[in-house]
Amino acid sequence: MDFQIYLELVHFLVTYLKYFLYCVNVVMAIFLMMKIKETLREQNEDNNSNNNNHNGNNNQNDNYCKKILLVTAHPDDEAMFFIPSIISLIKDGLTVYLLCLSSGDYDGKGRIRKEELYKSCNILNIPSTNIEIVEHDELPDDPNREWDPQIISSIICKFLSKHKIRKILTFDDKGVSGHKNHISVYKAVKLLIDTQNGISNILHQHNNNNNDINENNNHREDNHQFIGFKQSDEEDIVIEEIEDDNNNENNDNNIDLEENDNKKIQSSYCMIQNQTIKAYQLHTTNIIRKYLSILDFPISLFSDFIYFSPNFIIFSFKAMNAHHSQFVWYRKLFVLFSRYTFINTLSEIK
Repeated sequence: MDFQIYLELVHFLVTYLKYFLYCVNVVMAIFLMMKIKETLREQNEDNNSNNNNHNGNNNQNDNYCKKILLVTAHPDDEAMFFIPSIISLIKDGLTVYLLCLSSGDYDGKGRIRKEELYKSCNILNIPSTNIEIVEHDELPDDPNREWDPQIISSIICKFLSKHKIRKILTFDDKGVSGHKNHISVYKAVKLLIDTQNGISNILHQHNNNNNDINENNNHREDNHQFIGFKQSDEEDIVIEEIEDDNNNENNDNNIDLEENDNKKIQSSYCMIQNQTIKAYQLHTTNIIRKYLSILDFPISLFSDFIYFSPNFIIFSFKAMNAHHSQFVWYRKLFVLFSRYTFINTLSEIK
C-alpha cells in the first residue's frame, strides 16, 4: 500500500514538472517574440529617422547601414567569441568586415595564424577583401600588455573611412576572457565614441555662438558632405566642414576650437560621412554563465540584443578547426561548453 502511494506521488511530481516546464517554454517563447518585435520596431524607427534626416542621400545611407566592422585583438577571436553575431548579421543581409589588430605572434606563429584567420573567415563567408590584419610595434600579442587606445582608434578610423562603415562590434570593458589586449580594443572604440559625442557637443555650442555667421551662410549648409575630426600638423584639433564637389572652392574653411576643447579631444583623423558611428559590445558574463552553454539562453533574453541558435556550434567547430595551431584540447572543451558558441548578447556603447 505504501509503495502504491509512493508511485502515485512520483507520477504526480513528474506530471507537475512536465507541465511546469511546458509553461516555462511558453513564457520564454512569448518573451522572445516580444523582444524580437521590440528590436524590429526600434530598428525601423532608427531607419526612418535616418531617412528623414538624410533624405537626399538614401542610397548612400543604405550602403552604410548594410556594413559592420568587427574589431578583434587576435586571430581566432572571431571564432571563439563572435560566431553567433557573425552568422546572424550575414544572414540579416549585412556585410561583415574584420579588423584584427595583431597577427597573434605571442608564441612565434604569427605567419601561420594569419593564414588560419583567412581560412576561418572563408568558412564564415567573410571575403578576404574585407579582412585586415594589423602588425604594429606598439600592438604586440601579449596578455600582460595594454595597448594605446589612441593608436587603435586611429587605425579603426582609417578602416571606417576607407570602407565607408558606420557600425562597429567589439569586446566590452572586461574583454570576455579578461585579456588586456581585448580590453584595450574596447577602450579605443569607447574613445572613438566619446570623441564623436564631444565633437557634436562642441559643434552645437560653437554654432550657437555664431548664429550671425550661420545666417549669412545658410545657402551653404545643405551642401556639407561630412563632419570629421583630425589632428593637424600644428598639433591643434580642428573640425573640418567639407562641402560637395559643386563648392570645392570653400573647402579650406576650418573652425578652430578653444584650447580647453583641444584637451578634451585627443584622436587621429576620422571621417563621419552624414552619419554618426554606432558601436556595440559583446557582453562578458560571470564564470558560471560563461560555461552554461545553451542553458544560459533564458537569462540572456533580458539583454538588449541577442543572437542565438543551437546550430552555431557547427560553425564554431569548423572555424576553430581552421585555427589548427590554436585548437588544442582545452579550446575544444571551451567551444563545447561555452555560451559564446551558441549565444551572443550585445549592447550599444554610449
